[in-house]
Amino acid sequence: MLLVVAAIAVVALVLACVAIVMDFINKSDKENDDANKRHTDNGNGQTVPKKYTPRVTEIKPVEVLQISSVNIPTFGNDAVADFAIDGNEGTYTHTDNATNPWWAADMGGIYQVNTVVITNQKGPSTRSLNLRVGVTNTKLVSGQNLALDAYTLCEQKPGLMGVVGIVSCPDGVTGQYLIVQFKTTNYMNIAEVNIYGYDTDKLENPSKEYMPAVTEIKPVDVFQINILRNKLQYFPGSAIDGNEGTYMHTNKATNPWWAADMGGIYHLNMVVITNGGSVLTRSTNLRVGVTNTKPVVGEDLALDAYTLCEEQPGSMGVVGIVSCPDEVTGQYLVVQFKITEYMHIAEVNIYGYEIEQ
Repeated sequence: MLLVVAAIAVVALVLACVAIVMDFINKSDKENDDANKRHTDNGNGQTVPKKYTPRVTEIKPVEVLQISSVNIPTFGNDAVADFAIDGNEGTYTHTDNATNPWWAADMGGIYQVNTVVITNQKGPSTRSLNLRVGVTNTKLVSGQNLALDAYTLCEQKPGLMGVVGIVSCPDGVTGQYLIVQFKTTNYMNIAEVNIYGYDTDKLENPSKEYMPAVTEIKPVDVFQINILRNKLQYFPGSAIDGNEGTYMHTNKATNPWWAADMGGIYHLNMVVITNGGSVLTRSTNLRVGVTNTKPVVGEDLALDAYTLCEEQPGSMGVVGIVSCPDEVTGQYLVVQFKITEYMHIAEVNIYGYEIEQ
């Protein structure tokens, strides 16, 4: 009897040891898996930490200012700096003639700016030359010129800005005040400025939480319901060629669509759509979504055939900016207008990160 009890005790001890070992192995596997998610091969056979960031969201300035303001009779008052963040493309900031005129936003904290989308007033203009975007921790003073070296530059875009200017800031370029400036001597007028990034106070330990950095996604393929008169200049690739002067164009259709194969499963942070052509009323009820099923060229696309990120009722205007909820992921981006009309888009810029499978 004692031998049986001893044998049972030995078996129980062995099973307990096995359980401890398996628990250790499982924890190690999880830690290795977490480490693999946070690290990547740098191309030279070395494992290095992946870039991570807090969630990138739209930054709402607490205050805006500019070098000067002029009176616009149709506005009934001065074209003040606030008109660039009122969500209305029909209003705009307007300065006096100045050397390197500027507009600035107090973001209310120290931010890493990820992307800035600037909508020009009435499209390309010789006034909008040599766009410069940067950040500083020194508050600017209205009525004073701003030296080009008075802030940390994110990017300068030589030449005319065009309808839309999209600027990214390198990692580590942080500040409280965002600056938009044109390196020219002229008036300055901007319809809208949209700022995206994260508060540096929210930086978290990457060993506890990993979120891939938001970057621009370059599609591997693009397609659309059909092509107006089958002309080369209206092909879907015209919406990703970096040229606002070209645009994709469909025939008249019910809920016309354009789609991009992103080459993997992505979470989309932001999609910037620049209207094309001159008939902006055609771009009504903008819908943006994602799906893992490739839309079929030549076929209508049902409104429920993809997961919707956002629908914006009414006319899109010159620029449409759409964000996707965290849980919405997919391989194919869909841009669609809920209307029976032609569809024409000059540019689609997609930002997000790939979901590891």
